[in-house]
Amino acid sequence: MVVFCTPGGAPLVDDCAWCLLSKKSSGAEVRRYDHHGHFANGRSSSSYKVWESMQDRCFNEQHVAYHRYGGRGILVCARWQRPGGFEHFFADLGARPEGLSIDRIDNDAGYDCGKCEDCHARGVTKTNCKWASSKAQARNKSSNRYIEVNGERLILADWARKLGVHRRTLDARLSAGWSDERTVLTPPAPRSRLVEANGKSMTIAEWAKKIGGTPNHIWSRINDGWSEQDAVTTSIGTRGGRRVAGSRTKT
Repeated sequence: MVVFCTPGGAPLVDDCAWCLLSKKSSGAEVRRYDHHGHFANGRSSSSYKVWESMQDRCFNEQHVAYHRYGGRGILVCARWQRPGGFEHFFADLGARPEGLSIDRIDNDAGYDCGKCEDCHARGVTKTNCKWASSKAQARNKSSNRYIEVNGERLILADWARKLGVHRRTLDARLSAGWSDERTVLTPPAPRSRLVEANGKSMTIAEWAKKIGGTPNHIWSRINDGWSEQDAVTTSIGTRGGRRVAGSRTKT
């Protein structure tokens, strides 16, 4: 038995999102059109797997992540979902680079090519997709909070990095009811300030604990003209049973 796909009554094919669902639900015989070479003998290329998973998340209500995609209106544009959709997807984005996966630039918009009539009818003129690392995608999660102050819009993690404080410091301020402006513009307390050294970024208090001293030891060194890197990486020495802030033994 050959099942026909919903859009246009074309034969059931692997490159149609509707056909993928029909195949899974009915167990119908599939007429294969895999001339692109990315799906053959039951094996798929990494690019094809990404494309197929994209369809599943958006159209298969049984998919574990459907509620975060199709369930909230994230769909695949017509050019990438109809028969021949994979070829268009591959032509538009190219092969999947090793270690990267597909990312939506606007996390609240769909998998749009920006070229087809479907996209243009919705006012979309540029692709909303790119290949990106998992780290870059984590920054684009819908759970990330953006704060705009003085015309600069950053996620909370980037504000923390720019200000030299832990994100949890900014989180605590917002949870306490501070405005965005007060959260960002209030200088951090000395103990909360981050210092980067030897590839690590920690607060003055954390550095002090690491070298066996107190934050006052480190601030004393900085006030005496030490570089921040030396101040936080030089162990606290002992002389005659007394702690000596200036003993320069690196950790």
